[in-house]
This record gives sequence, structure tokens and C-alpha cells, in this order.
Amino acid sequence: MNVTVRELKNRLKHEPFSPDEFVQNLCISDTRENLEITRQKIQAVADETAHELKMNVYRNYQQFINTSKDVSQLETEMHQINHIMYEQEQLLYPNNDISTLGLTSTSQDEERGGETQEQREEPRSLAYLLEIVEGCSHLTDVPGRCVVFAGKLKEIDPETGDEMRKIRAFLLNDSLLIATYLRKRQRRGPIQFRFQILIELDNLAVVLVKDGENIRGSTPGTRRLRNAFKILKFPDSHLYSADSAEQKCQWISILEDTKRKYKAARAKLKNSPSRKTSIEDSVAVTRQMSLKQQQMDLQQDWIKEMPEQLDVLIAQRDFEKAVEQVERAKSYLKDFTDSHALRDVRSRIDLRIKQLGEALKQELRVSRGASLRGGPRASRRAVALLLRLDRNAQACELFLKNRSRLIRYDLAQQKAEGAIVIFIDKLSRTFIEGLQDTSSEFQQAFGGEGTDKGSGSSIACYSTFVVWCVQELKYFSTLFCKHSFQTSEIDKPVECLEIALFWTAKMNEIGMDLGHTFLLSLKTPLLAQMKIKIESVLKTLPNAAIDTCYWLPYDLINNETLLNEITEKMIGLGVQDFSNEVFEDGIIDLTRATVELSVILYDFTYYSLKITLPEFSGHLQDCLQELMRAHLEVLIESLGQQEDRNMKSFLLKSMRFLFATVIPCLEDLIEEETGRVTLKLSEYRLMIEKQHADLKEYSHIELPKKRSSVYLKRHSVAGDEI
Repeated sequence: MNVTVRELKNRLKHEPFSPDEFVQNLCISDTRENLEITRQKIQAVADETAHELKMNVYRNYQQFINTSKDVSQLETEMHQINHIMYEQEQLLYPNNDISTLGLTSTSQDEERGGETQEQREEPRSLAYLLEIVEGCSHLTDVPGRCVVFAGKLKEIDPETGDEMRKIRAFLLNDSLLIATYLRKRQRRGPIQFRFQILIELDNLAVVLVKDGENIRGSTPGTRRLRNAFKILKFPDSHLYSADSAEQKCQWISILEDTKRKYKAARAKLKNSPSRKTSIEDSVAVTRQMSLKQQQMDLQQDWIKEMPEQLDVLIAQRDFEKAVEQVERAKSYLKDFTDSHALRDVRSRIDLRIKQLGEALKQELRVSRGASLRGGPRASRRAVALLLRLDRNAQACELFLKNRSRLIRYDLAQQKAEGAIVIFIDKLSRTFIEGLQDTSSEFQQAFGGEGTDKGSGSSIACYSTFVVWCVQELKYFSTLFCKHSFQTSEIDKPVECLEIALFWTAKMNEIGMDLGHTFLLSLKTPLLAQMKIKIESVLKTLPNAAIDTCYWLPYDLINNETLLNEITEKMIGLGVQDFSNEVFEDGIIDLTRATVELSVILYDFTYYSLKITLPEFSGHLQDCLQELMRAHLEVLIESLGQQEDRNMKSFLLKSMRFLFATVIPCLEDLIEEETGRVTLKLSEYRLMIEKQHADLKEYSHIELPKKRSSVYLKRHSVAGDEI
């Protein structure tokens, strides 16, 4: 198929056109090489069509902007006509405010007069404005600014007609400043307002809204507007309402008068002849020529049209090109001498830079309904552009908020199925991998070649990242506690804690030690879990006091597995000669309560020592002491109820095993793991030893070295029958 691009384009545009028939004809008659050439021609037609469509969109948008300017000008003229008609109406009906008795409302007049006086007597000094309005220090960049008029207004929702909030409006000689009221707890000193928006007078149009008019497009019965007027600033519009018709008229007239004076002053400045230079002062001549040349440079078309061009690029969301234009303007203006014209140009461009920054910040904000699967790579473009605009703090804050939502979304996707230890392992891995990915993306975005690593802003960003990691760790700790501490035992929570600490140690690879911070966040729930375990053990002691089988020799003849488990734990505790207390047939020469308590003390100590916080050593000793105290109280009570001297001797032997064997082994185990002296256990051991000696002397009993197996069988209880 040997046709030109133009012929191919005409054929594709011909009506009716069937794509299937067109492709079928190509495949039948042409070779592979011709098909490849035809494909390239079709691609060229597609590129040309796309370019034409883009140019049409741009021309339509430019026409829309021009039309909007014309509409704005027409609205201004209509407002002027309405204003003239309103003044004529006031002249025709001068007695509208007279009551039926022919008397004016004194209180209303005084109130209205006081408010007008307050507005007219507003200080004209810009320094006073800086004292009462927060965030408007940039106003001083343009010299000669002053306050012309000020007063309170109400901002109206243009869609519903409802009052949104009360504002304070300050009319300057070149712009209109809108500020919101601060809450009482937010006020500091004389500051009462917060800067919201600054509208330049040459981009501002005032439109009169007729009283009683409904909001356009609203349903019947909605609130009607009173004393309202519109402030138009392409492409936005704001609707405000005054407290009275007099204030509304005053605002409109002063706005128009100030705008007219500002335009006249600018035209006069633009058309004023240059001042004559002095021949004697060569330095002044050189400076004047330099300023004149600079003023001519500032009058170039591209720099004059820069604010409007930035408005168009922001509306088209072409942020890359907008940032390029900002950088071009900054580079062009950086060597200029300070002057009023330069400040004026910079103030206009800075206002667009602020709007561009807000648009980029909106790109990074994550709404609840938005997709999160893009991750940090999807937000890297907006972050890079914010950094090029020197908005490091905002970029860092919004980037980390985006990452928080992504990490919490990933954590929520983990299902609590199967063993809790496996679930905690998946949860911890997901969380730490999220932190590592964030660290990698953060390093690329804020620590790359395009940023100054030694600058204060870069250091502040890294500090913010560290604080963010700690906050996310606290959230993970809450999630960890919710799933781990669901039992009265302590072994499962500690196993889960070991797994979580293993994963948090992975952060050491990037220079962050989060293990200790994670343990500190779990201090309160871990202490509570230890308390729950102690209480569950103490609940069984009343039954042990009633049931005499707990104070008989422990018979494990038919339960060799349990005997081996107890022997293994006793050896782990440090009782190496525990086999001396066990006969060959499986009877332990100790009470069942003493053996079970020793096993509980070992398990509790073993798992508690895995919590490597220094303050847990003292708490562990308190818990062990509480368990042994409760056990000894029941043992002594049982001892007092015994008539048989042999049983009394047996109970005292079990008591001696506790303070002479078990407690020293616990002390050695704790000191070996923590490196701290166990003063509490040592003092308690001495107290039990003295109590044992008193009981032995009171009962006149000599403890036998070893009982016979026959005696133990007669006075034992089987481990598998209890």
C-alpha cells in the first residue's frame, strides 16, 4: 500500500470508515515490509492528530481565559450601574429607616455608628496590621503599603447560601487581605487573626448581589442573600455579607475608589518621564541609568505575563512547566537591584508560587477513598517539585503522612488466622518492611544529589523522619498488644515479643535502634500481664489449702513424661541434685504444691528475663516473693492442722527445700541474666529461714535425711489421678 501520509489521513477521515475492513485489505495485499511502513505512517498520523487536538485545547482554554476577562469587566460595569442605581434609590427614599412613630431607632444608630467609627478609625500603619494578623509578614516586601479600610464580614457558601465563618477584611492601597478569627486558646498576645488570602486589586472585581436573591442553581426555599456582594478573582469567586446595607454600600464604594486610585497610580508611574540626572554626581547618574535599564528589563513581555502564565499552567495541572517558569524567573531576578518595581514583580510571582505549592500539596494529600497502591513512587513527582520550590518542610510532612496511610493499610490487610505467633511474625515483617521502604524512598527524595545534605532544612527533614518512625512504632505497639495479650499466661506474649524485637533489629541496618523504644512502649501492658499471671496462680491456692493431696508426696510412678519434664525444668533452674529427691519408682520426696510452685517460679522467671528492661528485675522479684509468701501461708496453715509428727517433718522439709534450694537458684539465674544483685529475694530468703527455724523449734521436730520408699507410697498422691 504505497500512499502518502496526507492521503492516508484523508482516507482515515473519510465517512463512513470501517477499521476492520481497512485492516483486512492491508493484510491481504501487502507484504510484511509494506505493513511496517504503513504502521509507521499511521503512527505519524496519530501523532499529528494528537498534536492538533492539544493545540485546539490550548486555543480553547486561551479563548476561555479571554472571555472570562471580558465577562469580569462586564460584571464590573454592571456593578457600577447597580451601584449608581442604588445611590439614586437612597436619594429617592431617604426616610426608609424612620419608624412608624417618626422616630429613628437610637440604639441601632448608635451601634451602627460605633461600628462605622471603628472601621474608619482603623490605624493606617502596616506595623499595626502585622501585630494583630498572624502569617502576613510578607506584606512588608512592597514598600508604601498601608491600611485604607477594615471591618468584619461574613463568608457565605456560594452553593448553599449558609454562613461559613466570620472574617476580618483589611483593604490595603494595592490589595485586599482576608483574615480569619483565631480561637481564644490559639491567640498569643495581641494577635487575633490568621492570614487567609491576599487578592491584588488589579485582579479583583466586585459584583453587587441583589438583596433577597437566591443562590444560582439552589432549590426553592433556600436561604436568601442579604447585604451580600461577590469578590471575583479568576478563577475563584468569594461571596461575603455585611451586617447592614450601609456597610455593604460603604465597602463597595471604598473598594472601587481604592482600585481606581491604584490603577491611576500605576499608570502614572508607568508613563512618568525619567528624572533628570545631575552632571556633577557621576555615581548618581550611573545608578539612575542602572535603575532605568532594570525597569526596562522588568517591562519585558515574558516577565510581565509570568503571573498570568503561571495561573494557566496551574489550572492545566502542568506543574513541571510551572516550576520551570518559576526557576527561570528567580534566576532572572536574582541579580537585580532592590527597587519598588522589583518588589512588585516578586510579590506577584511569590503569590503564584504559594498557589502552586498548595496545588502540589494537594497532590500528596491522601483522602480516605483514594487508592493507596501507588506508594511513595507515585508521590515522588510532587515531592521533587515541592523541593524545587524550597518547600522542604511541607513536602516532608505530606510524604510521611502518605506513607503512614500506606503502612496502616498493609497492616490492616493481615488476617489473624492460625497461631498468634505466626500472625505476629507476619505483622512485624509487614511493618518493618514498610519502614525500610519509606527510609529508602525518603533517602532518594530528600537526600539525593538535588538537595543540600548539610543544610538546616535537610537536617530538619531527617529529624522529622525519626520522630515519624517513633510515632508509627507506637501505633504498631498498640496493634501488637491488641493481639498478643489475650491470655493469662506469659509465655505466648513473650514469644511474640521476641519475634517483634527480631524484626525491629532489622532497622539497625539503616542506623535506627527501635528495640528499646518498642520495649518502653510495652512496659505497662507487660507489667499488667505479669500481674494477671500472678493472680491466676493465687486463685488456685485456696483449693490447695482445702485439698490435702497437695501436701502429700508427689507420686509420678505412672507418669514418667511429667516426671522427666519436672526434672528437666529443675535442672534448668539450677537444682542439679534434684534426682536425690526422687526415688527409683517415681515418687518425689516433696509436697506436690512445692514441686508445682517451683516449676511455676522457673517458668515465670525464664520468660520474664527475656524482657530486657532494667526496671523489670525489681518487679520480677516482687512477683516471685508474692507467690512464695502465699504458698508459705497455706503451708504453715496446713502444718498447724497436722497431728502426725512425720507429716510435720515432711512439710518442714518441703519448706526448707524452697528457701535453701529454689530461692538461691532463682537469685543466681536473675543475677546472671541482668547483672544486678537480688537484694529483695535475699532478704526474703533470710526471713523464711528464720521462720523455718522457729517452726522447727516450736514443733520439737528433727528433719530426717531421707524417708523410705514404703512410707512415701503410703502417704503419696498419684500425679495422674489428681
